[in-house]
Amino acid sequence: MIRQEDADALALPERTLDMALAAGAGEAEVLVMREDGALTRFANSEIHQNVAQRDVAVNLRVVLGKRVAVFGGA
Repeated sequence: MIRQEDADALALPERTLDMALAAGAGEAEVLVMREDGALTRFANSEIHQNVAQRDVAVNLRVVLGKRVAVFGGA
């Protein structure tokens, strides 16, 4: 079974591509990267600190006539 957040992440590139083409791009390419990380620190054999982080970055390359533009961010 796929989690809702994973389904949303899979739908992100398709929505981004649809928006770029609707805005007039002749061609478009979308790259979505997701990274999950976690860290647990122990002190005196007990959990002292536990943190988790998820980063998502989207890069979009569009072609308008003879021009190419690249947009990227997190």
